[in-house]
Amino acid sequence: MKGFTDALRMELEEEGAPVSVTLVKPGAIDTPYPEHAKNYMDQEATVPAPVYAPETVARAILHAAEKPQREVTVGGGGKALTVASQYAPRLLDRVMEAMFIEQQQRDQPASEGTEAESDSGLEEPSAGGELAERGEYEGHVAETSLYTRLTQRRSVPTSALAGLGAVAGYAIYRVLRGVTSGETNPESAGEVAEADDGITSRLRSRTRVRE
Repeated sequence: MKGFTDALRMELEEEGAPVSVTLVKPGAIDTPYPEHAKNYMDQEATVPAPVYAPETVARAILHAAEKPQREVTVGGGGKALTVASQYAPRLLDRVMEAMFIEQQQRDQPASEGTEAESDSGLEEPSAGGELAERGEYEGHVAETSLYTRLTQRRSVPTSALAGLGAVAGYAIYRVLRGVTSGETNPESAGEVAEADDGITSRLRSRTRVRE
């Protein structure tokens, strides 16, 4: 998708078209798509935390239309994953393997039979259900994203601070998750802390270079 939007942007600029192109990258959003998406899991599908309200995406799109930008990530959780994939991909793999598969499954068996098949929107529009903005996510839904609001101010120090905050929040969430689940391994915890320190130091060095 990024390659497509970059190519489209260049073609439009070359033609002098008065059109801006922004790649909007939302994190986990509380929309009904888990209800009408095809599900091959044994459990009902859901979205992993942190989850944001659909209005956060709408506000980001409106802002991009008024003040063009190349791309925008909606939600600090999504940005934290992007940064982690760039600086600590193997660590991110382990975290996602340990946490995200379980978080994408609800604590109830998946629906079966003809009715369940008709609700899937894979091959044709879902047969039942009303149009809705919100899904059925059972956890906390953030009504706004401080990270996205900060980055929309287009200040380098502000963007760097928002990025550091997203990474720090993700690291804290990872540690707390391990502590509350009782599955923290001292060796793996050390690897997480070491990797998080490395990510933070690299981001700080990049900020100093830009300044």
